[in-house]
Amino acid sequence: MAVSTPSLSPQFSVIWGEPLRGLREAHRVLKPGGVIGIKEFDHGGDFIYPTEPALEKYAECYLRMRRDNGHDPETGRKIGALLLAAGFGQPNFTAVYESFADPKAAGAFAYVSAGLLTEGWGETFTNRGWATAAEIDEMRAAWQRFAASPGAIFAAAWCEAVAWKAE
Repeated sequence: MAVSTPSLSPQFSVIWGEPLRGLREAHRVLKPGGVIGIKEFDHGGDFIYPTEPALEKYAECYLRMRRDNGHDPETGRKIGALLLAAGFGQPNFTAVYESFADPKAAGAFAYVSAGLLTEGWGETFTNRGWATAAEIDEMRAAWQRFAASPGAIFAAAWCEAVAWKAE
């Protein structure tokens, strides 16, 4: 896994699965007094209402896919400790929710989630043996029911931190 750090640019990319390596590299290239800001989701805090078994299966497969692709779906809660381990000073660390609660936003979220099943995730879930084609169809239908449910909400947990390199 690679970390790309253009020598004159403060921007860099980090491959999932190696956040500490990427943060150490950020620390290395930042000037003393330089600032880093991170925002990372943490699926351990996500919630959905109303839920049903097909949506729970969707979440299970999604998290499995993330892990299989080298990403810890609960990285958000760890970014404060990762920044400290990389050599940064004590971070300002918070957590927030991105909510899809009004009918339009919940419907849009459901539409995108169902669409991802059609665009490749469904194939990934079935090819890896995590779900059957019938379960994928039921997941799509469950997202449609979610979108039509009064009071539906999906909320994604995000963790944010800002830290500084010592002068």
